[in-house]
Amino acid sequence: MKNIFWLLCLLFVISCGTKTDVENSGTEINDNKDSIIDTAIVINPLTVLEEEILSNPESPNGYYKRALYYKNHYKFKNAVDDINRALKLAPESAAMNYAKADIQYAGAMYKGDISLLDQAEIYLNYALEYDSINTDALLLLAELKAAYSEPDKAMIYVNRVLKENQYLPRPYYVKGKIYESLGNIKLAESSYQTAIEMDANYYAAMIQLGLIYAQQQNDLAITYYDAALEIYPESMEAIRNKGLYLHFANKPLEARIYFYKMLEIDSTFEEAYFNIGNTYVGIYRDDMVQYTKDTIVEKALENFQKAVDINPRYVQAWYNMGLGYEVIGDKQNARRVYNYILSIETNYEPAIEGLNRL
Repeated sequence: MKNIFWLLCLLFVISCGTKTDVENSGTEINDNKDSIIDTAIVINPLTVLEEEILSNPESPNGYYKRALYYKNHYKFKNAVDDINRALKLAPESAAMNYAKADIQYAGAMYKGDISLLDQAEIYLNYALEYDSINTDALLLLAELKAAYSEPDKAMIYVNRVLKENQYLPRPYYVKGKIYESLGNIKLAESSYQTAIEMDANYYAAMIQLGLIYAQQQNDLAITYYDAALEIYPESMEAIRNKGLYLHFANKPLEARIYFYKMLEIDSTFEEAYFNIGNTYVGIYRDDMVQYTKDTIVEKALENFQKAVDINPRYVQAWYNMGLGYEVIGDKQNARRVYNYILSIETNYEPAIEGLNRL
């Protein structure tokens, strides 16, 4: 029963890794990668952006650039704060209004909550008010309509852009998103491929093709993630997606390499610690010797703890921590964790079920 509980991992990484052999697991336990984060010398690009802001605090440009940096590192609250500062300095800038919409759209997609898209649409309309032919705004509006299950309206915006220039890659990328929203994966693939034909370095289409092939458990996903990484070697998105694909492919040790790469870029990215914790879950097996099982659980708990230290409201990491305590028979701490989860999210069913098990 303990193993059943332990393999109930939520979100991002759900593989149990039952095909991993004991020899590999033993090697893994002795390989402490945590020191990478402590010893690596990383030049923080935020320093450059902060210096730009300090040198010219009345310019919106520094805040705008830092907002995009935060967006690309999944720090959506920070990104919104910065783009709001930029908008305060340049409220009628189409580019700034588009940027806010883009950040809110990305945050909504990342959280899987389309209710957050309303604000994005408001700022897209502002962007189009100040620049009625803003291609980026029209195409993001098309993506919004696709997310709202309004594909016909979405295609109108795409075709409006293509009528002006049929050789732009992004309209074909957005068509791919629309076809995906309709469940037509073949046409989506074709549209993303067309975007890449228009621009061989079209990163976003490579990411989407990677996601499509990942859902099909097709190793072509790796090909496209690697192609994206050739364009942007420090792309958190491509590194994360590749790590997740490897874990779902029952390769948790390889996956962990990529989650550590994420931490080399941003040591405060809580999801990376969460995923590292889950890679330990992925090698746990009941037929291991007790010392190995205890060590795996210890390392998993350590990384889940790091995730919640950064984000105390990270419910999934708390829940997996509770499962870890259940596995080692620490009912007191498991109960403490599940009760804490319910203080954050009152109706979180897995935590309620956890308390019932105890």
